[in-house]
Formats: sequence, structure tokens, C-alpha cells
Amino acid sequence: MTFQKRKSQFLEFGYSGRESSEEISKEIDNEVKKIIFDSYARVKNILLENKGRLQVLAKRLLEKEVIEGEELREIISHNLPDPKNNTL
Repeated sequence: MTFQKRKSQFLEFGYSGRESSEEISKEIDNEVKKIIFDSYARVKNILLENKGRLQVLAKRLLEKEVIEGEELREIISHNLPDPKNNTL
């Protein structure tokens, strides 16, 4: 195993200033990719679960442009039926 100074591959930010092996770099890159993929899947699931609320909110904002906190709380607190088309 050899160590060398090189530019960081992690999210393509400049020089890391640290020595690291290619193996460790790959492990870190893979873990970052996993975190990003898992976060994307979690966010997509949250959006799909709340699609009805988001659609009502978007429609109301198009009508009024501005809504107050109480109206927003009313919209997000209601259990709305899931839309038939759950794709983003």
C-alpha cells in the first residue's frame, strides 16, 4: 500500500492536503455516493407521501401568491387522499 499526496476526489473540492491511499479514497467515495442515494430515496418518498398536500399548496399559492402560517398549517395538517399517479 502506497500513500501519495493528490487532489481530493471527494465532491471534486480542491487539494486535500492529506495523504491517503487509493483504497481509502474509493471507500470514502462509495460511502458519499451511498449517503447521497439514500437521501435522494428518502426525500422522494417524503414528497410522494405528501403529494396531495403539495398539490393543494401549489394551487393555493397560484391563486393567492401568499399564504399566512395558519392557512399553511391547515393545508399540511389535513389527511388528503393519495393521488392516483405517484410519480415525480
